[in-house]
Amino acid sequence: MATESTLGTEVPMGKKFMRELIESIIDVGSGLIIATLLQLYVFPFFGMYPTVWESFNIAVIFMCVSMFRSWLWRLFFRRYK
Repeated sequence: MATESTLGTEVPMGKKFMRELIESIIDVGSGLIIATLLQLYVFPFFGMYPTVWESFNIAVIFMCVSMFRSWLWRLFFRRYK
């Protein structure tokens, strides 16, 4: 079975993948919630009054753009490593 050494301990690749997947889901999910709440708080200072659903949709759009941007940078750095 494939393993990866992390701080002197062997971690099975399946466990590493699952850990990274869970970490990414928590990271993206918490960012989505924070962005939605932040928009509901900040937008009224600029005369914009979105609903919770509209704020969520705006946050999803920015999240998708951010994930795509991160993927492109990862490809770039792996290619020119």
